[in-house]
Amino acid sequence: MKTRFWKTLGHSFVVGGGPFLVVFGIVLTIVVWQIDRDATIRLWIALLVGGLLGTLTVTFFKAARETFRARGSALPRVQVVVEAPSHISGEGVIMLLEPSDLFSHNTLVSFYLCSGDGFERFMGIGKFRHVQENGKIQAEVLDWEREDILTKLKRNDVTVLRRILVKPSVPDTYIDLVRIIRGGEK
Repeated sequence: MKTRFWKTLGHSFVVGGGPFLVVFGIVLTIVVWQIDRDATIRLWIALLVGGLLGTLTVTFFKAARETFRARGSALPRVQVVVEAPSHISGEGVIMLLEPSDLFSHNTLVSFYLCSGDGFERFMGIGKFRHVQENGKIQAEVLDWEREDILTKLKRNDVTVLRRILVKPSVPDTYIDLVRIIRGGEK
């Protein structure tokens, strides 16, 4: 975390024109100091401090903006799909997802497919089985709406994997299905 912060700050300093601003500020300070050595308020000190504060302001603003943009969607993306062991109920599929702070063990989730028209279409429900040491998440598919999409997922079709979203909620119409799968009554 510390390393990423300093890298982001350094990158923002360079992209924000920090080196140019520092050199320009120093040159301007020297020029003003040579012209007006007897000013009551040392203009060269004011310019130096102002230039440094301006550079820091631009750097931190850029770093904050870059961090906010890089964060993007907090929803984890599907990395790979594997066949589930035979003792697992449901659709027999486990998805390995990117790390995410939104989820924990046994969290119920829903799967959506991002279509070309900008809509997210509900595909099914599942649960998180395990959060691995490296932060990656194993999600089990409990029920799936479209068999053709599930077949493509089982083949790890990259065009489909990229379009699947995993969200930390389940539509209320599926709560009864979850109870049935777990052996409860409606």
